[in-house]
Amino acid sequence: MYALGASLFISATGWRHADYPDEASREDQRRAIVDKPHRPSSTH
Repeated sequence: MYALGASLFISATGWRHADYPDEASREDQRRAIVDKPHRPSSTH
């Protein structure tokens, strides 16, 4: 379910839900998704 929501978020905004570098390992990506603050879905 998370993958679907993340895909829709990226499609709508052009941003990942959590910030991490493009070259990040899969482990670093997962850690960023779990541990880092998520980006807001709007700028209001």
